[in-house]
Amino acid sequence: MALEGSTVVVGAPREDHSGYNDVGAAYVFDSAIVVSDLEVSNDDFQATAVPGEPYAATVIAANFAGPDDAVGATVAETFSPSLTACSWTCAPSGGAGCDAGPVAGNLSDTVDLPLGGAATYTVSCTIDPSATGTLHGRHCRHGRSPG
Repeated sequence: MALEGSTVVVGAPREDHSGYNDVGAAYVFDSAIVVSDLEVSNDDFQATAVPGEPYAATVIAANFAGPDDAVGATVAETFSPSLTACSWTCAPSGGAGCDAGPVAGNLSDTVDLPLGGAATYTVSCTIDPSATGTLHGRHCRHGRSPG
């Protein structure tokens, strides 16, 4: 059963000790449904990557479509194993909140993105001198907005 905008808890048959004869009753707790359409973009602005050289990328998490604020959303990027000594910083805009850093390692941050807000991450790494092939990373975002 889906009930938009509320949570339904149905009591299982049990012995009633409350005096209210509510055995097996259904309880409805209103809770706000918060909707945010988060966007994540990632670009390193590089056509080639040279082993042993610095590597930089920009990751932007934004809530431009809303319609609600995203509170406690997670922004994560798992960097390629070919990237070493990675660190990141964050610059919030539009009332957003994020960890300014610098933080060493993979990107993992809990952000608050109000409607129109963005968190811009600057990633700095070194390409492993023995690296070959193509660099791959995975980014994701998980929106959670407690009501």
